[in-house]
Amino acid sequence: KDETLTAVFDKNAPAKATLSVGVSPEKSGSVLINGETQTSITVEQGKEVSLEAQANKGYNFSHWKNSEGRQVGTTAKLTYKVEKDETLTAVFEAVKPVKKSTLTVGVSTERSGSVSINGEAQTSITIEQGKEVSLEAQANKGYNFSHWKNSEGRQVGTTAKLTYKVEKDETLTA
Repeated sequence: KDETLTAVFDKNAPAKATLSVGVSPEKSGSVLINGETQTSITVEQGKEVSLEAQANKGYNFSHWKNSEGRQVGTTAKLTYKVEKDETLTAVFEAVKPVKKSTLTVGVSTERSGSVSINGEAQTSITIEQGKEVSLEAQANKGYNFSHWKNSEGRQVGTTAKLTYKVEKDETLTA
């Protein structure tokens, strides 16, 4: 007998993928997915999600890395296209405390001259370790500048103008 057959097709459901997020090191921060605190989201493959890394006190955001350890972003806010099941990690770095030191300056003989620090008449400055200051010795009438010496008596410069890197609390004498 004659018969008609009809092929029936169902539309495939869009493929899904799960994006999980984490932080490194532990307790250094948190991540928002599409504006909400969650550790993963399942979406259609190819869909973009919005991520935002939030650093805890004592940390700064560094970068995002994927499951293979490859860097995929350097800003705290990241729009990411989810192509497959994957984990992204927000990497944070501990904030290094700023260490400061005081540099004190003086002259070897009273009334022999004066010293300026960064162009200002001052006898000391407290700044971040490793930063440089500009020193200038000015001899009074009857004196000539000879050299700079540090707290240990070691000569550290022979010109009246000296750029000096402050590494510790120290006194320099003109």
